[in-house]
Amino acid sequence: MRHTPLPPLGRGFSLTLLLVTTLLVPSLRTQAEMLQGWARSLRGEHIDYHSAEDDVNRALMVRSLRRDWSIAWETAPVPADLKPDSVTFVWLWGMDASHERHRFDLSVDGKACLSFENPLATKPTEWQVAGKDGAQLRLRITRSDRHGDAFGYAALVLPRSWVTPGKPVEIVVEGESANSRIWYMTFESAVEERVKVTPKPALLRTHRGPMQPVEVDYVHLGGATKATLTGADEIAHYEVMQFGWNSQVLLLPPRAEEGVETILLTIDGKQRPLEFKRGPVRRWRVDMVQHTHTDIGYTRPQTEILPEHLRFIDDALDHCDATDDYPDDARFRWTCEGSWAVREYLRLRPKSQIDRLRQRVAEGRIEITGMMFNISDLADENFLTAFLQPIGEIRKGGMPIVTAMQNDVNGAAWSLVDYFAPSGVRYITMGQHGHRARIPFDKPTAFWWESPSGARILAWRADHYNTGNNLGIHLAQSDEFEREILDYLDSLAERKYPFDRVSIQHSGYMTDNSPPALVSCRLIKKWNEKYEWPRLRSAIARDFLRYVDEEHHDHLTTHRQAWPDWWADGYGSAARETAAARETQAEMTAVEGLLAQSILLGLPVSHQFAHDREAIWDALAFYAEHTFGAAESITAPESSNSMIQWAEKSAYAWDAVKRSRMLYGGAMGLLRSHVTKADVPTIVFVNTLNRARSASVEPYTDHERLPPGRRSPI
Repeated sequence: MRHTPLPPLGRGFSLTLLLVTTLLVPSLRTQAEMLQGWARSLRGEHIDYHSAEDDVNRALMVRSLRRDWSIAWETAPVPADLKPDSVTFVWLWGMDASHERHRFDLSVDGKACLSFENPLATKPTEWQVAGKDGAQLRLRITRSDRHGDAFGYAALVLPRSWVTPGKPVEIVVEGESANSRIWYMTFESAVEERVKVTPKPALLRTHRGPMQPVEVDYVHLGGATKATLTGADEIAHYEVMQFGWNSQVLLLPPRAEEGVETILLTIDGKQRPLEFKRGPVRRWRVDMVQHTHTDIGYTRPQTEILPEHLRFIDDALDHCDATDDYPDDARFRWTCEGSWAVREYLRLRPKSQIDRLRQRVAEGRIEITGMMFNISDLADENFLTAFLQPIGEIRKGGMPIVTAMQNDVNGAAWSLVDYFAPSGVRYITMGQHGHRARIPFDKPTAFWWESPSGARILAWRADHYNTGNNLGIHLAQSDEFEREILDYLDSLAERKYPFDRVSIQHSGYMTDNSPPALVSCRLIKKWNEKYEWPRLRSAIARDFLRYVDEEHHDHLTTHRQAWPDWWADGYGSAARETAAARETQAEMTAVEGLLAQSILLGLPVSHQFAHDREAIWDALAFYAEHTFGAAESITAPESSNSMIQWAEKSAYAWDAVKRSRMLYGGAMGLLRSHVTKADVPTIVFVNTLNRARSASVEPYTDHERLPPGRRSPI
């Protein structure tokens, strides 16, 4: 993660229908008596998020952070011929359900009206809050998402004296000053009766053979009533059609070609034909690639995180053992996102564990990727050469590496394309993160990434590195995951995704630095028992890339372009350390040149030089690694976690500076024996590059050699 605030909300989008038995607005006898509670937004923070209705996902949001933060919107105009003593406005809302309770204040046309709190949970499903002069806010929950947060319909009843016939009402909601991220949303959409028929891209296994689920969503603005759906030989009953969003599924036999069909929706004995298009179900295969998202820091201090990543490999080996008797597609597989942890594992674990790892790599149950970890654009070309050195050590241990993985950094150094080929790396997968960043292409895309030299590598611009978690694969809630992954596959089809196979990354839990978990294996097993298509598979990163290489090699577009990172602002906030790190990178080029000359001259270069060199490049790599600050570094910059993580992060830069100066002195000491002594003070210049050059120098010498107070010609 970068030096940035937390995401505004949880990343999941799954929703669960809650059946309730009371009316939202008992006083409403007809739809015509409701007025639209949202017609136009006036001010406040906007967010794209799910709501009580599937296709409504844009909202105004306010938190209980500071009193001066608020949202404001206008309602539809009050009828000019208003006759009742009160008027009711209805809109879609969402709210954080939490044990942390906070107050939100609602005002109408500048006058304080009432206050309400976020719910403790999603039950009770309906409650009301009394306001001034008989005003009343009725809140009804019709859906809960995987985080347990509440979504539904709000009805604000205002006395006639609070409104002006023919004009809209301005509503403002403010959060209390509690420095809390508890939130409230008003969705920017009218509340209207509508119906939507969606054939799902799936075939269920049934006793009648494969059947396609067809979902019918209906927004009902009347009282509770009975309803049925009829299609082909299938009849589905809404248990009770409630006010608001309702959903039901019909199972229909698969079609061989696209065509128009009709099903019947019957409400209170009145039939309504629903016409929709349906075609053959696409035979999707989905690779679910589990990995930890490696942040050196962010969730906890670096010194706590580093040993965790070695333990994750131990856990992954145990999970492989635990699922050996699963169907092959559901067996646990793990992709080591970075090679640094594997290098240390080979150095620190007993032979028995290393043999287990070697076996699982050979079986294709664990994959080791080629980059030390997710790296920023701070690295120069010489740096990247050292950065890829663990590949050689791991290969000597009998484990191949053909894939590089870069996540959360929306790009990579162009020179890597040239370096990968000699290293045996054929593929690179890039899990994107679009927060304040530019993401290339409008969908996951495979292409040939070509360098100026003509070298190329098969690149995969994946979606977010936690896309699987966004779909809910880490939760033991298969119904929610089913809805989300089928919607995701539909979105790929709408964006003209070209393959019938796709790779989706996820972690064992919805967190960075996540340990491996078995939940997804159990879910994949359950899915494949239930569905004939799509087929899910627990996979390693190279599985999908190899499929693209073998099946679509000659049909991929070639891009001869740089792919720089668009989200590296953390380094600008630490200009001193960043400058020191970059200067040390340049200095290491000179130091390595001096050591190379010493070797060519036959001088005895001890192994300590190689050890110190690796330590310097490691320190520079850990500083250039993409994590820059604790999770709360913006919201709580003086917290213990924020301050410790910055101290440890900055220490990498200064450790590299200290060690490089010592190594520089040692390298010069080796060449000293080849410098001819002179009768007068002499400055010796060593050009460590392979070309002639000129440069300015700033020499330092002892006072004894050039006494102070006297000019000395050079």
